Amino acid sequence: MYLGDGHIMQCPRAYVLRVFLNQKQCDVIERVKTAITTLLPHNRVSVAGRRHAAVAVVTCYSQAWPTLFPQHGRGRKHKRRILLEQWAA
Repeated sequence: MYLGDGHIMQCPRAYVLRVFLNQKQCDVIERVKTAITTLLPHNRVSVAGRRHAAVAVVTCYSQAWPTLFPQHGRGRKHKRRILLEQWAA
């Protein structure tokens, strides 16, 4: 879900993972929230709607995102080569 529906962005003190989902798919939103909470139980996971759009954004801040998603890198995903670590392939 992450590669197609979200992104990781570096902020001043941490990285943020944002996953964009259809607001009508409550079960999918809950599964994404549960997966992130299971992975990082001490981090807050929030879900917010976008004004004038049918989008829910699941958000979580962590220093661990680049380690957990080694394919993360600069630039647009469709314009760069994505290299996976051996364990992630």
